[in-house]
Amino acid sequence: MLEGRKPLRESRKEAVLASEEKKTLVRRWLGDVFSGGDLDGADELFTRNYALHDPSFPHDVYGPE
Repeated sequence: MLEGRKPLRESRKEAVLASEEKKTLVRRWLGDVFSGGDLDGADELFTRNYALHDPSFPHDVYGPE
């Protein structure tokens, strides 16, 4: 094994965990913030320098607002 590299099995396990963490964040955003109106929850999920670049929006969205 190369120094500093993790075994493939550990890498895949970390990727699955990261994927599950991302799903949890999206569910919180959709459920709590977007649908539930918990605007304070946006502060927990988005950094101040967050930028949404979505072609379906008329302009970019910055920050938790």
